[in-house]
Amino acid sequence: PTLVQNGAVLNSGNSYTATGPFSAGIAYLQTGKCGLNGDECTTVEMTLVNPTAPGAGSSTDITLIAPHAFNKGVGFRYFNGCDGQGQTCATADCTDAFRTPTDYFAQTQCEENNVSRLSVYLYNAHTSLLKGRPHDHLLLSANCFKRMFISPPFGYTVWVLGILLYSVET
Repeated sequence: PTLVQNGAVLNSGNSYTATGPFSAGIAYLQTGKCGLNGDECTTVEMTLVNPTAPGAGSSTDITLIAPHAFNKGVGFRYFNGCDGQGQTCATADCTDAFRTPTDYFAQTQCEENNVSRLSVYLYNAHTSLLKGRPHDHLLLSANCFKRMFISPPFGYTVWVLGILLYSVET
């Protein structure tokens, strides 16, 4: 998985540490055709911040707005605040992703302070393993994960981003 913020690659598979709020991040699985900001690929966009006003907290979504296009299934869930809230886009015709800038239903906001983890999972959705199974089951049963974590040093209010990669070739 690749993690980008403000046009700069922060990580492509190793651990990553950030202190404080994490804004305007994007994550995607680089399959060789993805542009720097996830162009031509399914992309998860995220901001993890404490709310300063109603509607101004953490927000995460899956985008397929052009120039983005479906290449791999993705999903995300909040933990340690807004537990389990999230979205999934497992196939090209999913209904949980932004396809136009006004698809606000695709955003998952968290208005709790100190959300401490956002798990983003990316997988090959063209496999029978995904049919009829909860996505949390996929995360627990997979025996090979790549992880990226955004975590601060001791003593700070923290936000952690965990990106879990699950890929099955067909």
